Amino acid sequence: MPMDANDFQKRAAPLVLSYQSHNKQLMWLYSCV
Repeated sequence: MPMDANDFQKRAAPLVLSYQSHNKQLMWLYSCV
């Protein structure tokens, strides 16, 4: 079932945001080591 770009962005945006915040937490942990 094909998805249009708008639908894909709506689904992907929360994933990207959570991934970025998770990445920042990992970098913060590594900088503390």
